[in-house]
Amino acid sequence: MRTYKVLIIETLEKRIDVNALNEVMALNKVKQDYENENIILDGSDHIDTDFEIVEEFEKERTIYIPENSYKIIEGNYSLNEYVKLMREFKENSNIIQFLADMLEK
Repeated sequence: MRTYKVLIIETLEKRIDVNALNEVMALNKVKQDYENENIILDGSDHIDTDFEIVEEFEKERTIYIPENSYKIIEGNYSLNEYVKLMREFKENSNIIQFLADMLEK
């Protein structure tokens, strides 16, 4: 089982009537009122909710090595164990290629 971080995004919307000489002044007035908490959005202003996976945590990643002709024992290897294998067989390009292929799966 893996652990995921899920982002919940709620969108609130409120329409405000404002008297101003132009659009820029109208926006500035509403922004100032909002920042000064004269305009407060609440649950009644809710229009949408989205959910996104933002990150996946892996408690300990393992790499599975299947039965093979290189006499590497079949099984799951931690990243540290995998690095040890790569160092052990660094002179054998066929085994290194096999190990690299396992990383792509």
